[in-house]
Parts: sequence; C-alpha cells; structure tokens
Amino acid sequence: MKKKIYNILSVCLFALLVSACYDDEGNYDYYEISTINTEGLEKSYTKTSYQDVLHLEPTVTATGGESDFEYLWTLNLTKGSGTTSNKIEIILDTIGTDRVLDFPVNIKQGFYDLTFRVTNKSNKLETYQVMSLSVVTKFSEGFYLLKDMGNSTDVDLHASDNSLVDNIFLKMDGEHMPDAPVSLGLDPGYCFVDETTAEYVITKALTVCTEKDVRISNIEDMSTIYTHSNMFLGGEAPEEKRIMCGEMHTGSDIFQIKEHTFPHRHPFGIC
Repeated sequence: MKKKIYNILSVCLFALLVSACYDDEGNYDYYEISTINTEGLEKSYTKTSYQDVLHLEPTVTATGGESDFEYLWTLNLTKGSGTTSNKIEIILDTIGTDRVLDFPVNIKQGFYDLTFRVTNKSNKLETYQVMSLSVVTKFSEGFYLLKDMGNSTDVDLHASDNSLVDNIFLKMDGEHMPDAPVSLGLDPGYCFVDETTAEYVITKALTVCTEKDVRISNIEDMSTIYTHSNMFLGGEAPEEKRIMCGEMHTGSDIFQIKEHTFPHRHPFGIC
C-alpha cells in the first residue's frame, strides 16, 4: 500500500517538474482595436421636398490613424409618414457612397431615418449613426401656373414665400406631360382608394388635362393618383368623343367655344 502511494506521488511530482520546465511561447501582446469617430452630424434635419438639397459633410477619424474608409448613406420611410397603413416595409434606399452627401430632396413628405455607415477597410470594423429627416411640402400653399411648352405641358408652383418650384412633372417623372395643355383644376376634397392599403384617402388634388392625357396629382407630395389610362373603372379608357365646350363671362361680354376630345366620364374620384 505504501509502495502504491509512493508511485502515485512520484508521478505527480514528475508532472509538476515537466510543467515547470515548459516554455510558453504564446503571443500575449495586446493591441487596442482602432475605433471610428464621426463628427459634424446633427440628430435631426428638416427639408422641403422638391426644393432643398441635403448637404452633409461629416468628419471621420480612426483612433489607429487609418484614413481608408467605405461610406454608405441610406434612407428609410418611418411609420406614420403620410400612410394609413400600420406596417412600413423597411427598404434602405442608398442615396450616397461618399463621405460628403449632396442629396436633392425629391421625395414625398414624411419622416425618414437617415443612416450614415462607415467601414474601416483595414480591420473591417464599422460604425453607424442614425438621424431623423423630416420632409415637408409647400405644394398646398401658393398658386400653380400651367405652362404650354409647345408639344408638352408642365406646372410651376409660385409658393407663398415667393419661392418657385418649377417643372414639377419633370422632377417627379423625369419628363413633361405630352401634348399641349387644356385645363388645370383644384379639388380641395378629392377621394380615392389607395391601392397599397385598400383604404379611402381624402386629400387635395390637382388635375391637369392636355389634348391627349389627364393627370390627377396628390398635392400632399405631387404623386400621381390617376392618369387617363387608369382612372376608369374596369381599367380601360372609354371611347373618346369630340365635344364643344363653352365659357361665358357675364361681366365682360366674353364668350368662347372650343372643341376638345374628352372621354365619356370625367376624372372624378370614387367616394
């Protein structure tokens, strides 16, 4: 029994001696990870749609002295921004890939999350900063000018603050309305069905008629509600007929008769 205990003690002592002679060649030099710092950005911004440019020029540095970064600016519409739906699909729309952002605010009014993301190329670490962008509209204040541009039509807004938003259709769609203008009208209580939510929406609407087309726009953001191709029930435009339109001004002895092509039904909303 004593011999057995002696053998166990000898094995333990040998193990201790071997471990004491072991040379640990591991690298235990620790280095601080370089972090990214951004400065010069506010928590929130307010801009006017189809008029302002969002210019941001943040300062970006790294504690390790690196200067090679990747940049990404994204924009996402937040809940409650001009929609009747309780759900907002998160779509990060890329609006810039440089440190300096110059973004024409040609988007509809609402509240947006603006995110600035920076990636350090040397160690692949990244940081981001989220800001609030409030986009307002001035389309509901001022007067509209219908422009005859020969073979095309557009609208200018002369706002109440004496500013000008010109060529609205060109800015919205990338092109003017085709053909010469015929009329412009304002409906202060236009009602239509929002196809994305299947709910009724009541808004102010601007209707522009040309010789061959109609555009009904939501004055909240100047988005297109209907055109001549989709404004009728069933999805097909009815047969057009030539009609005579008369206009009388009793106080000035002026009477006009014009011939235009119009469909059977006028572009009224559905209520």
